[in-house]
Amino acid sequence: MPEDRQISEDWIRNWVSTNGTAAEQAAWHAAQMMREGILNLRNWDIKGVFHYPWCLVIGTLTCWAFHCFGGEISVARKICRHPERDMPQTQSRVLMNHMVSLMGSVSPANIRRTLGKCCTHGLTAEVARYLRGVRWTAAYEAMKLLMALSTRS
Repeated sequence: MPEDRQISEDWIRNWVSTNGTAAEQAAWHAAQMMREGILNLRNWDIKGVFHYPWCLVIGTLTCWAFHCFGGEISVARKICRHPERDMPQTQSRVLMNHMVSLMGSVSPANIRRTLGKCCTHGLTAEVARYLRGVRWTAAYEAMKLLMALSTRS
């Protein structure tokens, strides 16, 4: 398993760095989707839309990968220094809102300017918190993945 993880990290790092325009577009679109959810929904609740939790997971993973692998790793780690315990929800929401607002306020061509300026911990923690209430085994596994990423962020 550790080698699978390394292969995946290498693939994502390569995608973010060599497919700049595609990665920028993906990160920007993910941030826009998150922004719409934050502005227009209460607690990500969208009644009767089966696929929305999966959109949140994919959007979160896209934003996380872009920030984790899009810039210098040392810079990302300096910004995202959090204890490995649960963060208060108010703090994780502030971090999430900051990241999504920053990414959503620039064009896709300028989204790399946000690298090193925000922490992914809040977004991963908040979406994981939302997924706790989704009663599907796959959503539970996605929640565990996002919780693990939030401690790595």
